[in-house]
Amino acid sequence: MRMINTVVVGWLGLAGVGRLAGQGPVVAGTFAPGSQVLFFTDFSQDAIGSFPATLKYVSGSLEVVTVNGVPMLRASSPSQFVIPLAGRLPQDFTLEFELIARDGAGYQVAFEGGPVRGVGPASALVGWSKNGVSVEEGGIGRSEIRFSADVEAELIGQRVSVQVMM
Repeated sequence: MRMINTVVVGWLGLAGVGRLAGQGPVVAGTFAPGSQVLFFTDFSQDAIGSFPATLKYVSGSLEVVTVNGVPMLRASSPSQFVIPLAGRLPQDFTLEFELIARDGAGYQVAFEGGPVRGVGPASALVGWSKNGVSVEEGGIGRSEIRFSADVEAELIGQRVSVQVMM
């Protein structure tokens, strides 16, 4: 899994979800984390000023910093890293992370299910910004949800928890 990161990330978690037979659709506003952790880091084992040993560096300027006593990964320019996994992602999985929302245009964090950008029929690029969330689906199109102006203003400078069920 590849992430494009231009913000500070507090921790990353990736887990597989075991759906129960006959389970209905997920209700809006509910989040069910995966039952099997596939990857987790909170950067507490990484030296300040270094790149985390548990991730694969691709490009940009990434380093572990401390913000209010919490170790985080900071990108001071558009950057990329890969979360190394032992195998393919399961059909159902969750991704959780925290970031500090910044004022500025463009994605603050984006992720895709492959090691290179190439949104195809089996993948999608998900992007998060202070303005909203968008999904570019291979061969299908783009979907977008925009935040209201008051929510957008409230996010800037705050630690935000992002939870995604795929």
